[in-house]
Amino acid sequence: MRNSNVQIINHKELDKVIWDKKIGASASPSFFMLSWVLDILHPNWDALVYLNYEAFMPIPKAQKYGLTYVFQPKFIRSLSIFNENEDQRELIIRAFKETYSLVNINLDFELKESNSNGVFQKLSIPNSCELLQNAYSKNALRVISKLDVEIEYKLFYDAGTFIEFFQKIKNIKSLKSNSYSKLHQLINETLKRENGKLIAAFYKGEMIACGFFIFFQK
Repeated sequence: MRNSNVQIINHKELDKVIWDKKIGASASPSFFMLSWVLDILHPNWDALVYLNYEAFMPIPKAQKYGLTYVFQPKFIRSLSIFNENEDQRELIIRAFKETYSLVNINLDFELKESNSNGVFQKLSIPNSCELLQNAYSKNALRVISKLDVEIEYKLFYDAGTFIEFFQKIKNIKSLKSNSYSKLHQLINETLKRENGKLIAAFYKGEMIACGFFIFFQK
């Protein structure tokens, strides 16, 4: 039986000011735990909340054939738990396991029931660009300097251009129009909040690469 201090709350009833403030003050803040990001990428989400937001976890759920299931939203690598101490974290995990049985999501913590592990890279990038530059060999710096003469880098602000380029290069068949619509909305909102940048590389006037970069807790 779920602990009575842990509630299931629909996102419309959450205090999102407190939610986002707690995420921002976390020792390991996650951009994809922010309420407005979840609102865009999975509009009908719930949350498990312990007492007055001492611990919480977003639940991207849906219903099919009368059953509630939890699944991984597109463009979110993994879901997390915010907690102020380990006991609260355990309560949220226990409540999650007791409440939901149809689950297929990526978590940044381990459940004993999990039967597969994923791998991703997390780079530690120092604040000083000089530290990065000094790590390159002289030959690498020469090559990069020559490329910079021919390649021009520009900021741009058109999410549609980025998505068209992404579709042309990647052509991921599992991404449908609804997913691209959410990505378009996410990019626009992130740019509006000054949490992201679109940067493109041009060679002889032609775009040869572009990227969407998220800046959170700079």
